[in-house]
Amino acid sequence: MSQELIQIAIFKFKPSLQQGSELPLSFRDVCRQLQAMPGVASSYLGEQLERPGKWTWIIRWASAAAHDAFLASPSFTNWIASFRAVVETYIFWKAHVRGSLSAALNAPCTEVFSAYGTADNWLEMRMKPFATNVDAANLPGYHGSFYGQYDVLMHDSPNPPEGNTVSMILGWDSKEAHLAERGEGKEIDNNIRHVREERKSTDMVRLLALPLPLPLPPFSAACKKKKKKDEESEWH
Repeated sequence: MSQELIQIAIFKFKPSLQQGSELPLSFRDVCRQLQAMPGVASSYLGEQLERPGKWTWIIRWASAAAHDAFLASPSFTNWIASFRAVVETYIFWKAHVRGSLSAALNAPCTEVFSAYGTADNWLEMRMKPFATNVDAANLPGYHGSFYGQYDVLMHDSPNPPEGNTVSMILGWDSKEAHLAERGEGKEIDNNIRHVREERKSTDMVRLLALPLPLPLPPFSAACKKKKKKDEESEWH
């Protein structure tokens, strides 16, 4: 299966710049600067439902060479300075991922499942069979997914994740469509055993859309309904 390079940022804006749910104008400029760089194929931005004020930004690159050239260029130095000027805290990852990126990222509801401190062979021995079986089931409301092992590029976090990090991003019609496929005897629960061992911790978030006129394909607003405690996904 072919792989694609993506860059992922998780961050919070400086409190002085955050006005409700609106993106700071200065960050819109940061987005436009990046999208103008050679090799940037597309980018997707969403606020985390479970952690209001925390954002996930995914950038798809045309090639690893284009990404490396950007990191080595004066343009990157200027761009990262403008990014740091508007955020309070951040972590950047890069990952070679496999799967259906467009289907997952353009779905009405996007979920991100991450496993931290995994065994060295966790990607191939645990995430791969889980993702393959879920994808092959053609579940109602499921659009597709992709997964890979993430490497930290840069951060300002006092406690960055240690060890291997593996993540899977899934696209659904809605939060309800995903929850309808959970439970005893369902395909996800039949295969979730693969991802319950040989890792230190897991995390799952849903991403909200941005009602903004940016030239960014946003994550959909289909996940905006408030979650109920009894509807939590049981990844652990």
